Amino acid sequence: MTTKSLSLDSGVDVPDLLERVDHDIDLLRDMLDLFRQEFPRLLMLVQAAVNRGDSTKIQESAHTLKGMLAGLSFTRASECALEIERLARQNSGEQLNQELERLENAVKVGQAYLESFSR
Repeated sequence: MTTKSLSLDSGVDVPDLLERVDHDIDLLRDMLDLFRQEFPRLLMLVQAAVNRGDSTKIQESAHTLKGMLAGLSFTRASECALEIERLARQNSGEQLNQELERLENAVKVGQAYLESFSR
């Protein structure tokens, strides 16, 4: 199996990510450490905003998440964050919860792959 096919399965564009870090695995580990610290906080902000029905805060928080995820080449999860932004603009409450679940799952898969990849 190639790196490209593994990337597709994981939802992470590994070749792109490796280019971003100039193939520096130590830098990648540092970025993943930061991600592990910041992602749960940002996810909680989105979830709290969804629970309150605060469309503006959902969009802001999802946008921040999208940037963080795109920076780590989490393509699938980044697309979920973009969809959450879109759904918040349309006030689609029920679909927001479903997309949040997809986002969490996409991050788990991608993060697990990158953790094993960067050891």
